Amino acid sequence: MDEDEWTSVGVDVSDLDSQLEHNLAALFLKIQTILNISENALQEIIQQIGKLLQLSKPLMFSAMEETLRCHYPDIDNAVVKDSAVTDTNVFLKHTSAGGSLLTSNRRTSFIAREFPDVEPVEFIIDKQGHK
Repeated sequence: MDEDEWTSVGVDVSDLDSQLEHNLAALFLKIQTILNISENALQEIIQQIGKLLQLSKPLMFSAMEETLRCHYPDIDNAVVKDSAVTDTNVFLKHTSAGGSLLTSNRRTSFIAREFPDVEPVEFIIDKQGHK
């Protein structure tokens, strides 16, 4: 969908980032509550997905370079490498250094602010079955 199409159907591109951040936090909340995934397991999942996305950057750059060179054969390599595609990846942006959903504490604060009626609680049961 082109930007002209986004605006014609009422998508506010400037507000899209905050909506995507909200949706990502909702996904993490659902993973934790509906699937009963512990906070530590969720953190590990987030880190592993982040690593996979970081490792896939060369493939994305290669595909972008090939596509851009088909349409603009004289394009500068710096333009291809300085890509907004990976810089605006909602997952990487909000779960990497400085991101609002990077750590358990940051996610908890964000969820408390964005979803005030929901508060995930993790019960840890020891080997004897005590809470």
